[in-house]
Amino acid sequence: MAGQDRWERAVLSGQSAIATALICIVVLVTLPLLKMLVRLGALVGLASLYINNPCRDPSTHHKAWEMLLAERRRRIGERNAKDVSNLNVISLIKNAVNDTTGLISGQRVMCDFVFFSFAYIDSESGVDAEYFALGAMGSWRIVEMAVLRRLATSLAMGLDGMASGMGGDGGTGSRAEPQG
Repeated sequence: MAGQDRWERAVLSGQSAIATALICIVVLVTLPLLKMLVRLGALVGLASLYINNPCRDPSTHHKAWEMLLAERRRRIGERNAKDVSNLNVISLIKNAVNDTTGLISGQRVMCDFVFFSFAYIDSESGVDAEYFALGAMGSWRIVEMAVLRRLATSLAMGLDGMASGMGGDGGTGSRAEPQG
């Protein structure tokens, strides 16, 4: 008991206060920066997927959009079947309101896909990268497709230009001609 009393009565020393302050600073400064770096890495990965994606041909965009919507409908059906089997009425109502709001507000896909880093939403479907939802740290996002498409396209065009400037193929898959 004497040892416990000593800890309870001890005044925080200067070194302990400095160490605690440094830990707080590291946590408050480093973690948001780390989260930002992860999001930046995910965005770069998205752009590289876009550049290297064989579905960049505009004729495949309609098919890719339909595949994404079909996958979304399938997952909504699975979610609703699970809620019905569990008699989860509150979840059914909440999901119905969210789904209806998404449909009314325009061409927006409410993505219930957990997307992290460089993975495709559904790697088997071959959906074009401009239809991918970007959510860092496993968060769930509602992504406006037009904004994401603009962002991915401009980033991909910038990377294409950089590759062309360095003597690359500009994302076309062909080999660069030797100079001279």
